[in-house]
Amino acid sequence: MPWNRGYKEGNGAAAALVVLQIVFVFAPFMNSLFDSTPIGAVEWGLVLVFAVGVFVLAEAAKAMARALRLP
Repeated sequence: MPWNRGYKEGNGAAAALVVLQIVFVFAPFMNSLFDSTPIGAVEWGLVLVFAVGVFVLAEAAKAMARALRLP
């Protein structure tokens, strides 16, 4: 079944997505094609801060859900 793939297949798709995103952001021909510019260190820092924040909130919500289900 397509939704029941193994762990390694999912990692390959995630890796491909990261590579394609990097090409989109940094390749000069893509910048011309989509009228975009590479982002700088400050923007990468903001992305990292928000990504870590979302991760922490999601993990905290899961921990609270597990704690509430314990007898």
